[in-house]
Amino acid sequence: MAARCQTKDLSASAGAPQGYRNGLQMVIVLRNTGTAPCTLSGYPTVSQAGGTPVATIGPPASQSSATPHTVVTVPPNGDASVRLQIANSAGNLLGTCKPVKATSLSVVPPDEKAALHVSFGSTACKGTAKLMTVTTVQQGSGG
Repeated sequence: MAARCQTKDLSASAGAPQGYRNGLQMVIVLRNTGTAPCTLSGYPTVSQAGGTPVATIGPPASQSSATPHTVVTVPPNGDASVRLQIANSAGNLLGTCKPVKATSLSVVPPDEKAALHVSFGSTACKGTAKLMTVTTVQQGSGG
């Protein structure tokens, strides 16, 4: 069986955001840049980020049960993906959301500690409001 994918052997990119009723959703693609197949399973930790130095803003995405939890084997130059939903921050209570500008997404692959950064401008909440939901890793680029 292939080894677990490590952050150093992955790159992350974001697909074009699609609007939906309460905000937007997008696909985040994790590409195996290593020379051997590797596996991903479960949820990445996804946070909005910004500032200098770059720091995460607000709580990470909640885990969605919309996709089955499977082990995905990613070949070299192959892709796995997750779907991220970001709720419209304007709909949140002012007590739990202080809107701030985010310039990127911080994506920590499942079972890893180091983050990959994807350039993505959005409005984040400094505070306790949870704006994002992420699915489990799925095979392919999801899109």
